[in-house]
Amino acid sequence: MNISEAIQKLFPNAKPGSDKDFLVMDLADGEGQFIAEWNLPDPQPTETELQAAWKEYQLNPPPAPLSEFEKLQQLQELMQQAIDEIIFGGDL
Repeated sequence: MNISEAIQKLFPNAKPGSDKDFLVMDLADGEGQFIAEWNLPDPQPTETELQAAWKEYQLNPPPAPLSEFEKLQQLQELMQQAIDEIIFGGDL
């Protein structure tokens, strides 16, 4: 299980990392990942809640982030729509 991804499934706006909302660590001692820091106002999720969230994450992973090219392509399309609106007044 990827605890960080499971937490993100439970708390989509939580920011992982040191000095953030939570920190997940693995000491490479065979024990696996664990929550080293929990700075959210919500209670820290139980192992059962994390397992359920991990299964949900695997069934419904978040969409892959857009590449720089895809971001530029979207921006170009939005700009073209705005230009068309200005030129044609929305009567396309």
